[in-house]
Amino acid sequence: MRAVKRVELVIDAVELPQVLKIVKGLGISGWTLLRDVAGQGDRGSRMGDQPTDVMRNVVLIIACEYEQSKKLADAIRPILARMGGMCLISDATWVVH
Repeated sequence: MRAVKRVELVIDAVELPQVLKIVKGLGISGWTLLRDVAGQGDRGSRMGDQPTDVMRNVVLIIACEYEQSKKLADAIRPILARMGGMCLISDATWVVH
């Protein structure tokens, strides 16, 4: 087992390519994507069944090193400020197989 940071990002689907470019640029090689998620935040409700990515949210789950999580948070903060969304960073244990 290995201690990691778990990063959960809720972002607009249209921002996904830019966020994945940042993730890859930081040397983060693995992530899980959940599409068409629904929820409510400070910018109102989002339903998971929108016809285009303009009003859809996705969740990106990442396990990475502490330093990578700090750099990722700094890099996506402007996107979150502009488009809304959420970034949660917590301690996790990766069960290495």
